[in-house]
Amino acid sequence: MDIVKRLEEYRERERSLTWEGTFSQYFEIATQRPIVAQLSHERIYNMIVAAGNDTNKAGEPRYKFFSEEIFGIEKPLAQIVEYFHSAAQRLEVRKRILLLMGPVGGGKSTIVALLKRGMEAYAREEAGAAYAIRDCPMHEEPLHLIPEEMRADIEKEYGLYIEGELCPKCRWMVEHDFKGEIERVPVKRIAFSEKHRLGIGTFAPSDPKCVTGDTLVLTSEGLRTMEDLFLSLEHKPREDEFVPFDATILGVEGPERASQFYSGGFQPIYEVETALGYSIRGTANHPLLTLQPGGEAAWKKIGELEPDDYIALARGSEVFGQSATLPDSAFPLPKQPRQMTPDLAYWLGLLVAEGSITTYETWFSNQSLTLIERYVAIARDQFGLEAVPHRKSDGYNYNVSISSRALSVWLRGELGLERGSGNKSVPACVLASAREDVLAFLEGLFWGDGTLRGNAAGYNTFKYTSKSRTLARKVQTLLLNVGVVSSLWTHQDGGETYYNVTLRGDQVLDLVALIPSLRGKATAPLRETRTEKTNYDHLPHGGTLLMGH
Repeated sequence: MDIVKRLEEYRERERSLTWEGTFSQYFEIATQRPIVAQLSHERIYNMIVAAGNDTNKAGEPRYKFFSEEIFGIEKPLAQIVEYFHSAAQRLEVRKRILLLMGPVGGGKSTIVALLKRGMEAYAREEAGAAYAIRDCPMHEEPLHLIPEEMRADIEKEYGLYIEGELCPKCRWMVEHDFKGEIERVPVKRIAFSEKHRLGIGTFAPSDPKCVTGDTLVLTSEGLRTMEDLFLSLEHKPREDEFVPFDATILGVEGPERASQFYSGGFQPIYEVETALGYSIRGTANHPLLTLQPGGEAAWKKIGELEPDDYIALARGSEVFGQSATLPDSAFPLPKQPRQMTPDLAYWLGLLVAEGSITTYETWFSNQSLTLIERYVAIARDQFGLEAVPHRKSDGYNYNVSISSRALSVWLRGELGLERGSGNKSVPACVLASAREDVLAFLEGLFWGDGTLRGNAAGYNTFKYTSKSRTLARKVQTLLLNVGVVSSLWTHQDGGETYYNVTLRGDQVLDLVALIPSLRGKATAPLRETRTEKTNYDHLPHGGTLLMGH
């Protein structure tokens, strides 16, 4: 790629967008290319059609403008295009508001986001070029300057249809600054931008719904918390405010584009917990997908849920990001990891399981010399730091200490690893990383702090225990994302609460299929044949449904 040539082409395109002139010059452009004065519906219709279309097997039109991101709803999309086509011909339908209605995950937000992004790109092309009176707060069409009495003649002679009146500011400007000489009024080319509220507006719903900042969201960049998404915003919303936001979120029907981020400020919060320990916290009006006794799926607000309601969970979504790019340490490390790898993720799993971080040292403790040696080898390879294992005396674990303030600062300050067993969590860089990295982290975590065994009856069990509820919840969610259903429960020991993520029966075989090395951790042989009996794979209200048919 010739970067110099590409930069020059980019600057040339940008220069074409900065055109400024007088109304007389703009009028000459408009008479030669009447399309620059097209009304909004016509502009959107021409943009969609310009991308091309064909016909599917059912004989329905398929518009390429939408086909890159939306599938299976050709008929509704055709109805939308027909609306714009009719409105472009200035029929009565253009006076109606286009309202998209349908279930969550049906593609409504994606359609709107495509139209917005499309208009931003189309306005930068010659075919979609748009012009406005300079300094007009409404960015209005310059042809509004032409008096009403002249418009019929202009349409007849030049084919330019004019609709709309000058805003008060422009009317005052024409009368006082230009003494009625509209040909001298300055005009400029504009580029539509939702971010800058130019040509594309945003309507805030009247019933915003919220979840708490620790809620995990499945995105095209992996699992991310709502707090992480909030902190990534260029412009942070104030309380009860929407700001532009562009991300792909997993919806009921698959990936869906999100276009707005809302901050609800401080509100009463409800926590919903299932029988297996999956939980979510949100406002009373936040909807969850439930299964009704009649067999139909229905959205139900958190504040309206009742005990014994069935809530849908996204099981086996297999949504992951790319291997995460890692931040630099505030203090130089001998070797600075630039990207997440399975080895580094495994090392972090070990550290979260049985490690601790002080101001100047990073400690790891385990009974297995094999784990200690691998931990030391990865630290040497990833950071260029040496750690010598030692054992206090018989009956004690092996202990490893890496004396490096730079490493401690990087782990705590950049990766967010907290000190104290009750404060542990899955690092954000792991949550947002690739599938192999996530599984490697779980492998290290479970080798460090998990138990696995069969029993005389041939029943498999796996348990991971932590003093951190946050860590246990995220582990449960990571397992669910790869299709492994677990339960989360608590027990008391010495006056302290412990959180247990537990698998039983066939779910244990699912886990070791994903992380084969865990077979070596089993304290008793696993039952390798599946029972095919599970409380997780049954149809709620099944008896009622069968009786009804």
